[in-house]
Amino acid sequence: MLGGYVFGVGSTVVSFIVLGDYSLGLQTSGAMDFIAEYNKSGDLYDMIIKIIQTLPCAPLVLVIILITMIAFYATSFDSIAYTASCYSYYSLEENEQPHRGVELLWCILLIVLPIALVFSESSMSNLQSVSIIAAFPIGIVIVMITASFIKEAGNYLKCHKK
Repeated sequence: MLGGYVFGVGSTVVSFIVLGDYSLGLQTSGAMDFIAEYNKSGDLYDMIIKIIQTLPCAPLVLVIILITMIAFYATSFDSIAYTASCYSYYSLEENEQPHRGVELLWCILLIVLPIALVFSESSMSNLQSVSIIAAFPIGIVIVMITASFIKEAGNYLKCHKK
């Protein structure tokens, strides 16, 4: 878990700092005018690609970003689907795995939102609206998982205090 936080959050922070400072340097030096480009197009994602395209070896950088994004999403969705499928059962015995069909169902449910976002008009306000709407049912599931954990932790403490 520590590795996930350190590498996940650390690499995100580093990428924001590096790309942010790089693009700010290009903007302030007059080499590029990203603000004018953004005001003209209004597309934030296109602006990110334009910033990356100014880097040396830009195609290689884009391929590396694509590979790391796929690896990140694959591992994240796999672990989230596994956890959700475990919580789908009333009880699982020690070392018992959830059925692959249940895990596949959770994978499909979790991948529908990103696929919908890819094929929708990707303005920032649309993405924000869809994220808020999609977060509501996921929030309910998280509350249920938290309540179950608290209930089970209480049962565990009662059994082991005696």
